[in-house]
Amino acid sequence: MSSLSVINPPRTRRQFSREFKGEMVAQCLKPGASVSRISLDNGLNASMVRRWITETKRAGKAPELRSRFDHSSNHQAGAGSQ
Repeated sequence: MSSLSVINPPRTRRQFSREFKGEMVAQCLKPGASVSRISLDNGLNASMVRRWITETKRAGKAPELRSRFDHSSNHQAGAGSQ
């Protein structure tokens, strides 16, 4: 009896450029866009694309929060000196 053995090559983790991720996120943030559909159309897992969206939103809010904090602390310092 002979046996047949199939050797699968090791799977490598895909890496995506920031530009590609940004394009996917931009498409998903358009009004009426479906993250699932865009993901499937591009051969991606929807949960991964949703993570990219979350990371992009967090990164975008960080500078905004810092500038608000800096502005409010400057404003308070100026109000006390008058």
